[in-house]
Amino acid sequence: MESLEVLSRGKHAFKEASPEDLWEAPFALLSHDTSSPPRFVYSNAKALEAFETTWEDWIGRPSRDSAEVDEQEARERLLKEVEEKGYSEGYRGVRISAKGNRFLIENAILWNVEDDGVRLGQAALIRRWNPLWNLKGHSSW
Repeated sequence: MESLEVLSRGKHAFKEASPEDLWEAPFALLSHDTSSPPRFVYSNAKALEAFETTWEDWIGRPSRDSAEVDEQEARERLLKEVEEKGYSEGYRGVRISAKGNRFLIENAILWNVEDDGVRLGQAALIRRWNPLWNLKGHSSW
């Protein structure tokens, strides 16, 4: 599914896919809710692989844990932009896995998850990520 297709079809793009198709998709797909702080509520297999974690450790974890402290400000600006515009495309940034390994995500799109006009959270589709070798970070997991 191309990112423009997701954006043009909005919230309906993933409603047509089966849960199995989303779980096994060749891209990372994850979402968090609107609680304070936002907490992860979904991740497919590729996202769990990228963040080197398990469903049990991921779901319910504050989504801010996916970025190092020095990346938090940029992450918050991005989430605010998505909240206001409805989406963001082409995002690039550094994230940290549960094991403390840093990796670069590229060409990600983020959007608000809504149901009947009520915002439930935000989701991200990450097509590409690359390890940043020898750059071990500090994971708060």
